[in-house]
Amino acid sequence: MTDDKVPEVKWTYFPMQQVVSQDVWENERIMEEVRRIADNANLEGGKCFSYSVFHIFTEVIRYVESEIIRNFVLAGIAIFIVTLLLIVDLVTSFFVLVCVCLTTIDIMGCLHLWDFYLDVNLVVLLIISIGLAVDFSAHIGYTFMTVTGTRKERATSTLCQIGPAIMHGAVTTFLVFFVLIFGQSLSAFFAVFILVVIFGLFHGLCFLPVVLSIIGPSPYYNAGPDGTSTSRFTPSLENTVNAEAELQNKNSSNALSNGTDSSVKYGTINGYLPEKEETGEGHDAIDTHF
Repeated sequence: MTDDKVPEVKWTYFPMQQVVSQDVWENERIMEEVRRIADNANLEGGKCFSYSVFHIFTEVIRYVESEIIRNFVLAGIAIFIVTLLLIVDLVTSFFVLVCVCLTTIDIMGCLHLWDFYLDVNLVVLLIISIGLAVDFSAHIGYTFMTVTGTRKERATSTLCQIGPAIMHGAVTTFLVFFVLIFGQSLSAFFAVFILVVIFGLFHGLCFLPVVLSIIGPSPYYNAGPDGTSTSRFTPSLENTVNAEAELQNKNSSNALSNGTDSSVKYGTINGYLPEKEETGEGHDAIDTHF
């Protein structure tokens, strides 16, 4: 026996093992259950807590849902503002945003069917995919505003003018990301970006033209049958008259050179005016559209 006091135990620990699940949400539930047990230990004069290096990565899962919702909302607002500034039409910008949202929803649905779990890396890829999905629809919406005719004619002309370029861009993007299929750790990259190309093309070349052909807005004021320099704002009277006169003289010269001067079509910056009969004193006064 000695008079030495037994040292006070200030802290201690004991190890435990956890079977790591492939389901990240199951790991998060296990972490919360272990913490609940530790908090309910009711140690006198002390506190029990659990710690694991693995919990550092699992902790992030708790904030994934709120973060992805917030980032999606901010990305949608940014897309709508930018497309509205560039396309300068509220209805078309809204349809472009709808196509981007539908593309993102389709991507997330396919990833769920392919047993991908929502983690930090996948959230980052989904945010990037939103930016890629804009191109397929924004070009269609912009070109639709630059051509004249009925809605169906404008949708058809839009696909003829910009459709091949969008298709070529999609094919090259597919070829770039196709090599990722050979990397096991890059399977999520391959899945997300390939799905962006597939669903982006569908909504850009199939869905959006059909919607615009039914309820599409009117074209720009200076739109033409083949597309011209575009502006949503009304051109000045002087520029309009000068453009009308120049096109009238050009059409008149072409008709006379072809030996057909019975009628002349007058081109305008808004399309084409109806045919007008020539008089012996010259052409009629030029109509201007505003």
